[in-house]
Amino acid sequence: MRPRRFDPLARERRCIELLQKMAGIRLVLIGGYAVSSYGLPRFSVDLDIVIRTTDAESIRVLLRQEELERDVDVKGVVPSRVSFERWSDGLVSVDLLLDGVFDRRSGAIFPIEIVETGTSSRLVTGRGATINASATVAAPETLVILKLCAGRLVDLRDIAILSRLSLSPEKLKHLSSVAPRDAMLQATERLERALLTREFKDSLKGEFMMKEQRFDECVASARKMCETIRGIASSLP
Repeated sequence: MRPRRFDPLARERRCIELLQKMAGIRLVLIGGYAVSSYGLPRFSVDLDIVIRTTDAESIRVLLRQEELERDVDVKGVVPSRVSFERWSDGLVSVDLLLDGVFDRRSGAIFPIEIVETGTSSRLVTGRGATINASATVAAPETLVILKLCAGRLVDLRDIAILSRLSLSPEKLKHLSSVAPRDAMLQATERLERALLTREFKDSLKGEFMMKEQRFDECVASARKMCETIRGIASSLP
């Protein structure tokens, strides 16, 4: 049997509609839709939300009302005070990151107090959906460090997009203090290598519908950011 396929526009619209319904609930949006709020939207099929445990029941009630169910097969407990829940309706999923973010790849733990620093209310749009939602979004520096720790291709693409912003070296340094130094350096090296490949170029231009001039500008800013991150990581103990 072939796997079930969904219209990406339908999934995008569903995610933004859920964000609309979450208005008034204290949360911080990270992940793909957070990156999209800073300029160049891309498709994403899930919502990544950091929330305090004390505020979590309100969002669970909403998700149940919207006919999402908690995935009991997802292990949500990690050896720290932060935990994780995944909710899904078969079309999209919502990841609830309780009291902070735990990155399985690097082992880094970002308490919610750090994730909440520098947040702002931003307009979240999709690449094709005609609706939008206002949400509290993590600072771009926070997103960069989280994605450096995760280090997947999609994360490297997002980092390149975020590098176009006026990122604060001081904020990056503060956030880097809770991230593993080796993970930071390795991800920076992967990004620098990726910037030289045709595969990364095609992936970045295709995902963000980017013209050549903007791509070149993005590469230049990403390389400059890599130098900054390398300097910060090298200075860490």
